[in-house]
Amino acid sequence: GGNSGTGGSGCMDAKASNYNASATTQAVDQYGNILCVYTSCNDIPEPGCIYSNGFGAFVDGGFSAGECTNYGGTPCATVGIFETQTSVATIYPNPANNFITITDVDFTSVEVYNLTGQIVQINNSNSKVIEISTLPIGVYTLKITDINGNLSHSKLIKK
Repeated sequence: GGNSGTGGSGCMDAKASNYNASATTQAVDQYGNILCVYTSCNDIPEPGCIYSNGFGAFVDGGFSAGECTNYGGTPCATVGIFETQTSVATIYPNPANNFITITDVDFTSVEVYNLTGQIVQINNSNSKVIEISTLPIGVYTLKITDINGNLSHSKLIKK
């Protein structure tokens, strides 16, 4: 095979300090970490771990901030402009019967899912009080989107 000397492997992220504009493939190490050097958490492409010579993304249930620290890295839980933490909404009463009230978050929509993952109700207003009287008795997941686009998930029990 072989190519004509242009391109090659290197860091393809312009936010990295070792960005290589002529790279045609992203350089990675044997662990799948990308070989881009970042100077701050503001520059990383996704939540993960900054090493002296590379970057590793966090994996749910796998590679976490604690393990990042153990390997001598700098954990970054948030990305660039998404520096805000995911908001946590408070829902009461829970269990509820006819109405719930959602506080502690300025939201734009609340989606209600049943246990099989089907959406059963959508509220696209920012009213803090939501009627659930038409829902069958059971357990639901609320997906709440705040004004910044952050998601929070909460369990709701309808009695």
